[in-house]
Amino acid sequence: MRFPALLICAVVLLCGCQSEVESKLVTGFHGSAGKHSAITKQSQGNPFGYYEYVPLLDSHTQPPIIFYWNGANAIKGNGTTEINRLLSQGLPQFINEGKHYPAIILSAMLSDWQTQDVSPFVEYALTRYQGLYDPNRIYMTGFSAGGGVTLRYFKDHPEKLAAIIPIAPAAHPPKEDELTPDHGQVASWFFHNSGDMKVEIWRSNQWHHALKSVGGERRITRPDLDSHYAWQAAYNSQDTWNWLFAQSKNEP
Repeated sequence: MRFPALLICAVVLLCGCQSEVESKLVTGFHGSAGKHSAITKQSQGNPFGYYEYVPLLDSHTQPPIIFYWNGANAIKGNGTTEINRLLSQGLPQFINEGKHYPAIILSAMLSDWQTQDVSPFVEYALTRYQGLYDPNRIYMTGFSAGGGVTLRYFKDHPEKLAAIIPIAPAAHPPKEDELTPDHGQVASWFFHNSGDMKVEIWRSNQWHHALKSVGGERRITRPDLDSHYAWQAAYNSQDTWNWLFAQSKNEP
C-alpha cells in the first residue's frame, strides 16, 4: 500500500512544480513611456512573444491600442531567442528606428501564421492593459501574412474591433453570407499595390467589395506599383493615422 501513496505524493509534487514554473499574468505596462520592450513567450502570463510600445502620453490619457502583425518572413519564430526578427519590418521596425505613435502598439510573434488562433493573445493583452487604453478604439493591422491574420481575426471577432488596416493581405475572400451586420460596424482601409505579384490584388478587391455590401466606413488604396511592399507608404502617411485614430466603436 505504500507504493501507491508514494506515487500520489510524487504526482502532487510534480503538479505543484509545474504550476510554479508557469508564469502568472502581469498587469500594466512593462516599459515606460516611449519605450519599445520585448516580452518573451510564456513570461508574465502571455502566450506569445511580443513587443510592447508605450506612447509618449500623460498618465491620464487613454490612447487606442493597436495589434500589429508582420509579414511571413518577420512574424514567425519561437517568441524567445528569435523575437528580434519582429524588428525587421513594419511598425516594430519604424519604432525601433525612433518613430513614435500616440497609441499602445503590440507586435506579436507566431509559430504558424496560417492556422494559429491569435485570440488568446488579444484576450491576454486586453486584460493586461485594461484601464490603460480606450476600449472603443481597438485596432488591428498587418502586412501580407499579417494582413491575413488581421482579416481572419476580424472575421471571427468583429465585436472587438473599431477598425482594421489590412495591407496586401494574404487571405481568402469571405464566403457568401459569411459577413454580418457586426462586420459593418468595423471600419476598414485596404492598401494593396496594383502590380503586386506575390499576393495579388484581387484578394483585397474582393474583401473590400464584400465589406461594402454590409455597410460601414470603407476605403481602399491601390497604388500603381509592382512591389509587394505597400506597408512603407501606408504607415508613412499621416492621412492613414488621422483616419485610424478617428475611428471609434461608439461612433455611428
